[in-house]
Amino acid sequence: MSRPNAALLLAALFAFVLVLGGIGVLKGGFYLGKHEGDTLHFLQIVMRMVGGETPHVHFMTPTGALAFAPVAFQMGQGLTIGDEILWS
Repeated sequence: MSRPNAALLLAALFAFVLVLGGIGVLKGGFYLGKHEGDTLHFLQIVMRMVGGETPHVHFMTPTGALAFAPVAFQMGQGLTIGDEILWS
């Protein structure tokens, strides 16, 4: 038996994630099928963070600030929430 090649496995996993992520982006939109309430909660938290409020100081969230920080940062740079949901 031979030892598994870690580089080959990593490349295969990266290609798999790239293909599945590309399918979602090429679809051309974000369609909510489930968890609309969670999505609206996510949008509210991100919009509050973009407005300068801090999680757990100005409002409570079920998760930490780092869960929303990348999206809030990029929205502050000018991307729309739709683009952020697709690319995240």
